[in-house]
Amino acid sequence: NIAKNKGVRRREVVFKCFAAFVTSCEESTITMYLDLMLEPLNRAIKESMGTSGDPSNSQKQAEMDAAEFPKEILQLLEEKCGTEPFLKALASVQNRAREKREKRKQEAAAEAVHNPQAAAKRKLRKQEREKQRKKRRVNERKAARGSYGKKPRLIINQD
Repeated sequence: NIAKNKGVRRREVVFKCFAAFVTSCEESTITMYLDLMLEPLNRAIKESMGTSGDPSNSQKQAEMDAAEFPKEILQLLEEKCGTEPFLKALASVQNRAREKREKRKQEAAAEAVHNPQAAAKRKLRKQEREKQRKKRRVNERKAARGSYGKKPRLIINQD
């Protein structure tokens, strides 16, 4: 769980450790830890590819750059371990991620039926987060354009 979204720099450092591990260790050692390394790499790639909304070109470029490093490490892993074990491990990691996602969806649907008040609270919290996210993005775009903050008003004395 160290490579979860708690900062780009932290995730990058973990991935660099993975790359060092791959280049310095034997194939048998890497194969033992393949699932452990593939899970955060797969998550990072999926997150960078599955963004919602309409990001600007600079954001798209930054997200593509963020996905390049994990892809390079995946290539290193495949070259070191061999294609067949790598693909088996990658498929198992992707299946586990899909099953977790489906399980969360089922639990949310079951909660909506069994406890509608809690489901309504969750929906309200989600709406509030979305509202704050939209406000933050608008402010970021304004700041990028250079029109951030209140403009001073011109006061004319009519004496």
